[in-house]
Amino acid sequence: MLTENKQVSVLFVDVCNSTSLLQHVDPEEARAYLGRALDRLAEAVETYGGTVSQLLGDGLVALFGAPVAQEDHALRACLAALKMQRASIPAHDVGGVVSPTLRIGINSGEVLVGIVGQYRWSHYGADGKTIHLASRLEKMAPPGGILISAATQRLVAQQIDTRTAGVRIVRGLDDPIEVHEVVVETESSAAAPLTRKQRWAPLIGREDTLRILEGALETVQRSGMRTIGLCGDAGIGKSRLIVDWMDSLAREGVEVCFSQARGYASTRAYSTATDLTASLVGLPQTSAADIRHSAKQTLIAKWPDDGAEHLAAVNDLLGLAAPDEAWLALNPAQRRRRIGEALLWLVRRRVRSGAFLLVLEDVFLADRESRRLFEGLLPKLQALPVLICVTYRPDFDHQWRRASWFSERVIEPLGDGEMLQLARACLGDDPSVLGVMTELVARADGNPFFLEQLVFTLIDDGSLEGTPGAYRLQRPFGELRVPGSIAAVIGARGSTGCPKPQNRRSRLRPSWAIPSRTIWLPRCRPWTSSAPKNC
Repeated sequence: MLTENKQVSVLFVDVCNSTSLLQHVDPEEARAYLGRALDRLAEAVETYGGTVSQLLGDGLVALFGAPVAQEDHALRACLAALKMQRASIPAHDVGGVVSPTLRIGINSGEVLVGIVGQYRWSHYGADGKTIHLASRLEKMAPPGGILISAATQRLVAQQIDTRTAGVRIVRGLDDPIEVHEVVVETESSAAAPLTRKQRWAPLIGREDTLRILEGALETVQRSGMRTIGLCGDAGIGKSRLIVDWMDSLAREGVEVCFSQARGYASTRAYSTATDLTASLVGLPQTSAADIRHSAKQTLIAKWPDDGAEHLAAVNDLLGLAAPDEAWLALNPAQRRRRIGEALLWLVRRRVRSGAFLLVLEDVFLADRESRRLFEGLLPKLQALPVLICVTYRPDFDHQWRRASWFSERVIEPLGDGEMLQLARACLGDDPSVLGVMTELVARADGNPFFLEQLVFTLIDDGSLEGTPGAYRLQRPFGELRVPGSIAAVIGARGSTGCPKPQNRRSRLRPSWAIPSRTIWLPRCRPWTSSAPKNC
């Protein structure tokens, strides 16, 4: 049996009180009812790229991050759980049976995955403490609720609304665990906007890039459209750079339209184009369904006459109303052309009030249709005063590289001096943490995200106590373990076959191995492979 260790999020879901619900229903109706329920649950798993590992009669077990590694496995699991809780089961009133109530538990961490076979039956499964804790969380979840572990909450804290559910004693574990509940009541957006991300340390070592970006905006105001590509590895600081730059522009009164591609939506046609369209028309970034519905109705009512021909395309992307027959009759090529024309019109309308910034964050994650749309759209914007900034990773292949209006800025790892400055900003100047800083800088190897996650690990295991910028070392931390967030990035990179780095940090050696694959990590002594507590 071929097995491997992976960082995953495990989701257990159960239909509450299914026995009492179906006690007065004949077997055929009961089977049909549970079949429809399980189909809807499995659909939610598949929507966000998960794998149904087991069916449990009136529930299921799903894995996110296996067999294909996913950096955002915890986010995908939580979004699938929210979709489950908000979905209605069709024909649920057959035989007087009411709509089912679900309990869901999610935990994230390292598991052993592979093909499991017993009694001439096999399935793709997982084993380990992570699985068992997810099962316990599902049992503790209230009807209609979603309980997640601290490990999962740490990974989604800046993207999913949660509230603390206290510390719980779990059968089989020596110590109580911290538990959180996902907020189901509000109609949460797919993921929080970039500006929601916490910034607990200053931006360091990116002054030259900021000056280039500021100069590019001045060039646009004089000469027309320019596109800048920010290229760098995961965690190197592209998003943080964009956030600080956007804040600076907002203080100067410059308009910014922001769109972010998301890996879990990469199989949904025009998902990134939809996000961009929502930003261009000014739909609010809110989790309140009634506010978004009201905003959509207002948008239709105030749609300008000179854009009447583009309303059908915008409606198709944003779901403002049911599409008309003429739109449904279009073939895919015609639909793509109409959507492209609508986006071009929206951009032209925005520049009437002056130059503005258009950000396409993580464009390498965009769905295929949106990529093709952007490739055709950007050359048509050359005469307009718009600055376009796209961010991506080194292995992303695009067709803008040779265009006269495109330039690329590679975001390099920070130097040791800059990393020490960042570590001091995070930890403070207490004498007890001075030695820790040097060790963390060596391990992070120029990657700000890695440094941040290593600090979180020391906070979680009790080695550090205090507040951001004022921590104290309470006990020697021993050998650092790989945080789950970093392991997920490394695992996803290995799964996609990204090339090994060729920058100034090319003095790397393979220090992390998983079956059939070697992942390249910075030079340092080997880290242990066990997932850290509450990471």
